[in-house]
Amino acid sequence: MLGTIVNTIAVAVGGLVGLLFKNKINQRYANIVMKGIGLCIFAIGITSIIKTQMLLVMVLSMVIGSLIGEAVNIHRGIEKLAVSLNKIFKTGSEGASRFAEGFMGAALLFCIGSMTIMGCLESGINHDHTILFSKSLIDLVSAITLAAAMGIGVPFAALFVLVFQGALTLLAGLLQGVLSPTVVTEMSAVGGLLLVALGLNLVDITERKFTVANFLPAVFMPIWIVPLANKLGAVLPF
Repeated sequence: MLGTIVNTIAVAVGGLVGLLFKNKINQRYANIVMKGIGLCIFAIGITSIIKTQMLLVMVLSMVIGSLIGEAVNIHRGIEKLAVSLNKIFKTGSEGASRFAEGFMGAALLFCIGSMTIMGCLESGINHDHTILFSKSLIDLVSAITLAAAMGIGVPFAALFVLVFQGALTLLAGLLQGVLSPTVVTEMSAVGGLLLVALGLNLVDITERKFTVANFLPAVFMPIWIVPLANKLGAVLPF
């Protein structure tokens, strides 16, 4: 859990530092910075997607995972949490919707992707926190930029980082026998798809934004779909 704790602190500190610059940046510049970050997130997602070795597994993971996420409505749950935090801490005049936007955008950015998955797996299975330490440095810089552009919801995303990455680290320790390199690769590929959706949201080129949080269960679907696909590989075109 050490890697997750360090990562959580990095996001919180970076977010707080970013808030110091928030009122000093013209909104026009803040918007263009966010679009630039969105493009970078899109590119990072693509690099994860192209590593997939089992395209049908990725498709099934997205279909099944999105149905589960939509049924549970994870997006709404996170949004309610953000609104509650906004009320509890009385974070100012930004409003609940702006707070929720910053919270959700940052939470998903910091918790989805190959570095998150690989880092938590290494931390949980081998007690090697190197990847998460490296990710912490990247997230520190990203949190500064995001908070300056999106506001106080960003540092509060550290709470989501703690819960999500902590749970993934503990899960890795329990499931180390089934987390083969192929499973990890496909989990990263699905995470890449979610990053692409998040990037598109930030670039703001889609008329209706993706409820990215509702796709989160898809990241974990390869854990059982890959072994099943291996058994059916002689029959189906996985």
